[in-house]
Amino acid sequence: MSSQAILLYARATARLFVLTAIILICSSPLIATTAGDFTIVVLPDPQNYSQYYPQIFDAQTQWIAANSAAQNVQVVLEVGYSVNNSKDLAEWQNANHSISLLDQSGVPYAIAGGNHDYDTLPPTNRPATYFNQYFGPSRYSGKPYYGSSNFPPGSNENFYETFTWGGKPYLILVLEFVPRSSAVARAKSVLSANTDKEVIVCHAQLSLFRCYDRRSMRYGRHGRR
Repeated sequence: MSSQAILLYARATARLFVLTAIILICSSPLIATTAGDFTIVVLPDPQNYSQYYPQIFDAQTQWIAANSAAQNVQVVLEVGYSVNNSKDLAEWQNANHSISLLDQSGVPYAIAGGNHDYDTLPPTNRPATYFNQYFGPSRYSGKPYYGSSNFPPGSNENFYETFTWGGKPYLILVLEFVPRSSAVARAKSVLSANTDKEVIVCHAQLSLFRCYDRRSMRYGRHGRR
């Protein structure tokens, strides 16, 4: 039986790791090979699953839940784009159902927001109604890995999580799509308060500092001005 392996390509700058997912098909199940190994699973852009193939999204999170112990899964990162159409309630319900399978198994996760997850496309004013309804701060209530603050207040466009493995602390920094200057400033404050931790950034765009949106939205150094 084949299984999907998630490899992480890391571009490191000081303590900052920016991760990109590479999907491989393996001929045998993956096993954490030593006691010191752990796994971070990346779910890239599941929007088409939410819209057209929710059974595939379910199968992915079911596989993670069933293999979390063998793989020593510490966290699942969804790097944005939970849905294709942000106003389609059915898509959000499909995404919610799939991620709920991780809740049932107790697997930690972090959901970043992509441009399709905002109320409008392009997200000129950045309302994210359904994103925060389904994956906002209340979703993580009582979860010990969820950080003590989010930004803007009451929104999960920017937040952080922590975990420790092998005596080493890690911080997952989740950033909004094309981070605004205020979001970057807030991220810096989180990093300054957690200098003891290795940092992994989870976000919906590859470049942290410059982006050009082909839909006539031009962004400056730290996001849209």
